[in-house]
Amino acid sequence: MAQQETCIIYLRKSTQGEDRQTVSIETQENECDDLVKRHNFRVIDKIEEKRSAKTSGKRPWFTQLLKLCKKWGIDYVIASDTTRVSRNTMDAALFTELISEKKIKWLYAASTGQLFDGLNIFSAMMLGISFLMSKADNDMRASNVITKMKTHYDNGRII
Repeated sequence: MAQQETCIIYLRKSTQGEDRQTVSIETQENECDDLVKRHNFRVIDKIEEKRSAKTSGKRPWFTQLLKLCKKWGIDYVIASDTTRVSRNTMDAALFTELISEKKIKWLYAASTGQLFDGLNIFSAMMLGISFLMSKADNDMRASNVITKMKTHYDNGRII
């Protein structure tokens, strides 16, 4: 009998306020749970985090995810999207390192159906690009806020 593949589900939203998050934890959880059921994965843990991922070292539950993967060697980390895993280069590098060490075999993005295979160099490269795009999106959002604030200031609407 084949051994059931293992996974850890990682759910994250950027803010603690419900009104500011576009994809709720509940929506992410439903997407990930559906994927787990379709593939009959064995869930080792489900980790929920309510912190921004734009700065490395600020997410205790992400650190816990990395520790669990190092300790157990996990077949899949399942997240709604790669942006839920990382929006900064350091955390992306730490996660990618575990894939290259074969402590994580795959990252499955439930909302898009993207499967990043750590055993395939092209797939691993695409994951790196996806993480870089998440970082670029985060940087562009910050830049847009600064531009908007400057425009308000220039127009006499001091914030």
